[in-house]
Amino acid sequence: SPSRGLGDVYKRQAYMKAIYEYVKSKGKDNIVVANPGRQITDKLSLYADIFVTSEISADEYINRFTEPESEFENNEDNFYHIWHIVYAAKPEQYEQIIKLSRKRNAGWLMITDDVQSNPYDKLAKEFERIIRAVNGKKY
Repeated sequence: SPSRGLGDVYKRQAYMKAIYEYVKSKGKDNIVVANPGRQITDKLSLYADIFVTSEISADEYINRFTEPESEFENNEDNFYHIWHIVYAAKPEQYEQIIKLSRKRNAGWLMITDDVQSNPYDKLAKEFERIIRAVNGKKY
């Protein structure tokens, strides 16, 4: 039901607020990184310093990316709050993914060629190619 969905949104927001306030109470310079498993709402944007708003395969990132709806994610001044993670990327896709991440306002980006169930357990092949591309150098 729609009201149940709305209740879930409020619960998630209250949970994120509690975590954010707890972490910041331990040190105002502590950084809160959140991965809500989806794009964020403007109200949720208050409760982390960095949000993982996209964690998808390279194919989906290149061909079927869902544009964010929140003002927060679309505001170019917030790029340093937005992190995209792209897995199952081929080295020849790295430059395209980097260009798309900039267009999509992601100030943080992780690219890996590894696949599910754990695409985060090793560096991508041709990792230096990613570094060069991020820094605007030809490979």
